[in-house]
Amino acid sequence: MSLNGRMLPSAKSFTLIELLLVVAVIVILAGLLLPALSTAREKAKQINCANNLKQCGFAMLGYTNDYNGAAWMFKVTPNYEWPKIFNDLRYLPNEKLAACPSMTPYYYDRNLQYGYLAYGFRSPYDSPASYWLISYTGATLWGYFYPYKINNPSSFLYFADTYSSPVYPQIYIFRITNGAANDNGIHIRHNNNANCWFADGHVKACNKQELLGYEVKWMWAGTGNYAKIIY
Repeated sequence: MSLNGRMLPSAKSFTLIELLLVVAVIVILAGLLLPALSTAREKAKQINCANNLKQCGFAMLGYTNDYNGAAWMFKVTPNYEWPKIFNDLRYLPNEKLAACPSMTPYYYDRNLQYGYLAYGFRSPYDSPASYWLISYTGATLWGYFYPYKINNPSSFLYFADTYSSPVYPQIYIFRITNGAANDNGIHIRHNNNANCWFADGHVKACNKQELLGYEVKWMWAGTGNYAKIIY
């Protein structure tokens, strides 16, 4: 092609092989980067989860400071779970923080599954009797926890990531040993760790061996139909 008698350079087009090479490089880079991005995203959720647990722990300690060292943790018949208690009494202003952002429903909602889908607290059955006051008023069961009676609070885990079943992927109470007909346990969900809040106020990401060191003998790994009990 010419313009005023001068030849214009022709545009160079990619060959099919060159295009395939470009596509292959993009696919390889995506394969290398996506797992790293996924890990980074989960790490961010784990940090968010740890911050949530700290807020929940501080809410409980704030309650105990105002009520003679006792934290009202539950009421049964009718049911009243700890996130509702702490939110209604303004110790946890944002009740959405009472659930892990890495597991459905990703935030606490008192209207879902009876309000059970939350971080779990350690069952009275897995604590010395002196740490709890359990009482009845008619058919209503009340539970009060005394964190300041704990002998070694830095090693006493109290709130944690939990799992019970696909219906209850988070559960507001857990066992560290298997109770009769009770599958509620700590859940290892954050890159082979479970976030745990200890009674001295610190949060730690614990792997299986560390949990065993804290006398946890009943825990979950995996999710949904792939969840399984590990010891």
